[in-house]
Amino acid sequence: MIINKMKLVYFIFLLCFFIMNSSAQTYNAGVVEESAVKYFCDNVLKKEARINQLKIQFNGATNGKPSNVYDVANCLEDINLLKDSIPNKEYLDSLERKYFQIKSNVIKISSKCERFSKRSLFKRNYYRLYLYNAIEYNEIYCVEFFLANKNYNTFTIIVFLDKKFVPMSYCIKAITY
Repeated sequence: MIINKMKLVYFIFLLCFFIMNSSAQTYNAGVVEESAVKYFCDNVLKKEARINQLKIQFNGATNGKPSNVYDVANCLEDINLLKDSIPNKEYLDSLERKYFQIKSNVIKISSKCERFSKRSLFKRNYYRLYLYNAIEYNEIYCVEFFLANKNYNTFTIIVFLDKKFVPMSYCIKAITY
């Protein structure tokens, strides 16, 4: 009797372990983020007049949290956060729950960008870069870059990548005070 209960507990444990692992991210952690950072440095920072003069402080790793589903949907114009228009709220909420359940995973970024600084004495002039882990949204990978300074000026940049982790495009949303 005790052996049967032990087998049942063991089976439940294995089942839970399998379910939790199957809901985890299905790509090699770091590959998407590395590709997105390289694209961000080589394209976005050089081509965008709004951000190409910014001094950026970056610690060299993601913050361990997944990109915000609502920011991604806003950039893709699936929703309009300014008008509070969210027609697919149930779908977005289900994605938020899915990514919220994934264990925090800080990913070290090895791509070097000449525009990044790790420290600065005069932090007021610098924007801090917060890099989020990639998520999958509508069959593309999305990596969120969030820039903020001491004056609460912010830029949200989303880099979109295909299934082979090749960057396709990007989107910038800014709030300045």
